Order: sequence, then C-alpha cells, then structure tokens
Amino acid sequence: MSHSADVARGTAAIVEQMVGTSVPLAWCGGNPSGGLGTDVSAILTAIETAWSERGVAILADLGGA
Repeated sequence: MSHSADVARGTAAIVEQMVGTSVPLAWCGGNPSGGLGTDVSAILTAIETAWSERGVAILADLGGA
C-alpha cells in the first residue's frame, strides 16, 4: 500500500518476481480520484484479496500510510 498507485504497482511487481504466483498478492495506492493519497476501502479489499490461512503481510510506504 502506498500514497502512489505507481509505487504500489511497482513494489507488487518486484515482490511477484521474488515469490512468483504461488503467494496471493494484491496492491493498492492513491486516492479514489487517482491522485496521491489513500483509500481505506481499497486497502481493505487488497487485504481480503491477499488473505490466506497463513495470514497477510502489509508493506506500506513511509508517511501516513
């Protein structure tokens, strides 16, 4: 999760390259209008998407995220 959709998308791509597709992965970034910010609904959806019996790891950028 990030204030920037581009940063979140890029970080998810790096993680996927490291772990492959066997680990559930989701990302979210930016506000609902597409600008910088956060979207609580998108964060909750990403957590639900990536959730497994083993739990979920949340990577957040620096700042208020």
